[in-house]
Amino acid sequence: MGKAQEILLKYKAADTVVGIVKNAERENEKTIITTLINMLNAESIDMNTTIIVGNSQTITDGHFMITPRGYSIPEDCGRVISQLSSQINK
Repeated sequence: MGKAQEILLKYKAADTVVGIVKNAERENEKTIITTLINMLNAESIDMNTTIIVGNSQTITDGHFMITPRGYSIPEDCGRVISQLSSQINK
């Protein structure tokens, strides 16, 4: 995994948002949102792990990674995130 991180750091900023999902949809599922430079400090990354690397526009809000599409972030983005969060946490 260190080699993959090394390659990504050649092209992406160290503070690029990275999502790590271990055991997705299984018992003991765990999600971590971190940065490209810190991703290897997370729990061990193995064959049951999915890694999502954001782009330069990706932001975080709680347990969510948000990558806007288009050229601007809608003003009501926070409201939309809150609505999604409340639906997911039901």
